[in-house]
Amino acid sequence: PAKTALETPKQPKNGTRDLSKEDWQNVLDAIKSDHNTLYGIARMASASFENQTITLAFGFPFHQKRLNDTKNKQLLLDIIFEITGVNANLECIVSKPTKAKVSTPKPEISVDEPDDIQAISNIFGAAEVLE
Repeated sequence: PAKTALETPKQPKNGTRDLSKEDWQNVLDAIKSDHNTLYGIARMASASFENQTITLAFGFPFHQKRLNDTKNKQLLLDIIFEITGVNANLECIVSKPTKAKVSTPKPEISVDEPDDIQAISNIFGAAEVLE
């Protein structure tokens, strides 16, 4: 006769608790070694926490889309559960990055840059564009 096994859901290690920045850093450390691409995307997010919900704010829709991919999102939720014992909710949003005010000398010659070049400069840093 076939035996039927009852699967019991995993219980949180520490009961129900709120997540913190320390938890997020531990999750990032855990994915860094085995999931380098996912780590590269997740580390670019600004994480905020409310109860068992982690909200990841990205500067670019591409990063949000990659983390909202079903496979990547489930992998991240599984790692969060392994590290914290909490069945977390994950929300990924796009938000405009805030520009820090830094006093830098303005160049004497002003050149209008296309939005694409400005976006690339924001990601990789300033560089000279050769035509």
